[in-house]
Amino acid sequence: MCREISFNLTLDSTTQQSHQSDQNNSAVPPTQQQHQPNSFNMAEAIGIISGVLGIVSFLQSNFPAQDPKGAKVQVKAGLGDKNSNLGGDIDNIYGYDYNNAYLGSAGGGSVGEGGVLELTIDQKVPGVQADYVAVSNTDIGTCIAWISVKQYDGQSQGAWTGDIGYNCGQHWYYGNQKAGTLPDGSDYRPYCAWLDGNHDQDRPSAALKFQVSAYGDHAKDTIANDHACDATIFQYDEGKVDGQPSGKRTTHKVATSPPARYPWMESVLIHSNVTQHDAAHMCNHPKSYGPDFVDSNGMYCDMDTKTLTPVCKNDTDDKCVHLDHNTKTVTKRSFGVKRTDEAVHKTFESIEYWQE
Repeated sequence: MCREISFNLTLDSTTQQSHQSDQNNSAVPPTQQQHQPNSFNMAEAIGIISGVLGIVSFLQSNFPAQDPKGAKVQVKAGLGDKNSNLGGDIDNIYGYDYNNAYLGSAGGGSVGEGGVLELTIDQKVPGVQADYVAVSNTDIGTCIAWISVKQYDGQSQGAWTGDIGYNCGQHWYYGNQKAGTLPDGSDYRPYCAWLDGNHDQDRPSAALKFQVSAYGDHAKDTIANDHACDATIFQYDEGKVDGQPSGKRTTHKVATSPPARYPWMESVLIHSNVTQHDAAHMCNHPKSYGPDFVDSNGMYCDMDTKTLTPVCKNDTDDKCVHLDHNTKTVTKRSFGVKRTDEAVHKTFESIEYWQE
């Protein structure tokens, strides 16, 4: 797992930060790992199963603790700048009741790569459940793996995952943050979906709003009625999201060429051993966005140009790239009539290894 950086805030509180060890980004190539959590520690959520949205088991430990002052919200970052410890920056979180009446806000804060930001909505009447929650981002992009909500009494909860953003037309990247388990018992790692307030990297949405119960207590009904995207709206501007999810999706122009990337992405290569991660899908999808990527099948995606190339497996492979883990260099190789041509394609500052 990536570094976990937790922030616990109320509207008047001081941000506190704690650091936990990173076990997923190791300095050596990845190894296989499997975990089988107890089913009693799970809740139902909506995530992608074999390419379509369905019901997944979501870890109770990924929900925030209940707070008698109001609904508590956890935002989980899935990707960020490891060198500056910046996974993103949340502008504010807002709560609304079942009739979409405004309840209050909780402020915002920075969240580290793979870290969490936990905030309590400052409600005049703490007992009113926040059935709609909106998250607004600053101009520092955040790739969100999930947003989980626990009501004041702990009786109702729900989790919006990056799989919803991916499935509903938002920009995305693969995630390595474990959220729970899939029906076959394998680890569930949702996509992360981008929010960005200034849109300078072609990110179309600065805020989102979702119905908590649609992704929690009523998750099965949401899937059965094909309403997974109906319960979320995306907003271009930062700030409060006064609208109510109605089933009308926000549409955005699809880029005809890969958008410019954040500078930190140019210096990082992600090497994933997660079998569900596919470099070809990453390269071919018009809304994928993030660092260069190598999958467990030995395919390399250059995210600058969205070019897919096989990784050389031996010295005789042609038209491939050689990945040197020691020098963190990708070299292009091709055979001519009398010689082998090798040219350095990219050199990275770091390679992050994602384990199964």
